[in-house]
Amino acid sequence: GRVAPFSTSGAPTVGCRLPLAHDLISSGRFDIVVIVEAALDAGTARQAERFVRKQGDGVVAASAPTSHTVTKAVARSAAADSASGGAAVHAGILMLLSESLAEGYTERPFHACSGRLLHVHTRPKDNTGDLHIVALYGVASPSGDGVTIQADLARTLERLLSSLHGERVIVVGDINAVWHAMDRSRGQLHSYDTSEHALWRALQAAHYTDVHRLRHSSARHFSYHHSN
Repeated sequence: GRVAPFSTSGAPTVGCRLPLAHDLISSGRFDIVVIVEAALDAGTARQAERFVRKQGDGVVAASAPTSHTVTKAVARSAAADSASGGAAVHAGILMLLSESLAEGYTERPFHACSGRLLHVHTRPKDNTGDLHIVALYGVASPSGDGVTIQADLARTLERLLSSLHGERVIVVGDINAVWHAMDRSRGQLHSYDTSEHALWRALQAAHYTDVHRLRHSSARHFSYHHSN
């Protein structure tokens, strides 16, 4: 969360991640930065995109905003699920692109599933051909309405990847499901890992490669651990 540079009162947002993400691009260290779970509605998305444009360095922001209605529905389902503990839900995706990628925009970004899928189609300056960047944010511990949203997200991803067959595609994000038990700190898969709508299934069916696992075949790197 915290990608809105200003609060509703106009004061700078404490802990806003957007300036740091922008600096990673403008400094030349990265060409793509993707922020999922960005707590991004339509208003926040416009504010973030406007902030990036005002920097005047060619960096471009693309967004997939969520809606308050869907966010509340998923939050209610999560609160009713003892496994999730009623954790807050903050969907929405923000993607920043360097000038070398952004200048090749060929069409408006496509977003779907209330801020859980973002597709950007660009043509880099190096003339290596079209590049598609797909960012995902899977539903965490889906239950209730979350199951419906996850199923819709999986179907949308399947259709998109099928339409991009033969193209250069990078898929990034947080899919909130794993294929192998070694990717869980406790070494045990959850029910949603093996669900028919787990996003790794769509990626596997389309013959995508897990680059991290390819480079680190036996490493166990975790970004989140339970405290107990």
